[in-house]
Amino acid sequence: LKNIDKIIIGLFLLFAATLTNSIFLTEVGYFGALALLLYKWAKTKKNPFQKTGLEIPLLLFILAEILAGIFSVNSMQSFQLALKRFLLIPILYVTLAVAKDEKRIKLIIKVFLGVGLLMAFVYLIASVEHYVRHLYTLEARGPSIFQYVMTAGGLLSIIMVYYFTFFINEKLSLIKKGLLGVGLIIIFL
Repeated sequence: LKNIDKIIIGLFLLFAATLTNSIFLTEVGYFGALALLLYKWAKTKKNPFQKTGLEIPLLLFILAEILAGIFSVNSMQSFQLALKRFLLIPILYVTLAVAKDEKRIKLIIKVFLGVGLLMAFVYLIASVEHYVRHLYTLEARGPSIFQYVMTAGGLLSIIMVYYFTFFINEKLSLIKKGLLGVGLIIIFL
C-alpha cells in the first residue's frame, strides 16, 4: 500500500502540474489518483475521503441542477451540462484525500505554481514570436499552444494571485521576493 500511496501522489502531482496545459494529462492524473484511492479503500476498508461540511450545499446544488433540467426548455442539454459540473465535485474530495498533511500541500502548491510559471514563460515566448511574425494581424487571435486558451488564462490568473500573495509576504527574504517578483512579471506579461 505504500507504493500505491506514492503512485497516488505522483498521479495527483501530474494532475496539478498539467492543469494549465493538458486536459488529457490532467484527467490521467486525476482519474488515476481517484481509481487508486478507491482501490485502496476496497483493500483496507478505510474510507480515504473525509467530510468537508459542504455535503448539504452540494446536495442542494445537485437538486437545483436536476430541477433546472426538468423545467428547462432543452432538458437534454441542461442535464448534459449539469453532469459536467457534477463530475467536478469529487475533485474536492480527492484533493483532500491526497493533501493529508502540510508537507504534501506545500509540494502540490509548488508543483502547480512552478509548472504554471513555466507554462506562462512558454506562452510568453510564443506570444512574442507570434507578434514578431505579424500573426496577430493575419489570424486575428493569439498563439494557441494551449488547447483551451481561456481555461489556461484563467488558471494563470489564479497563479498570478498566488505569486502576488507570496510576494507581499513580509517574512520572505529579499532573494525569494525578487524571484517571486520575476515570476509575477512573467505571468502578468
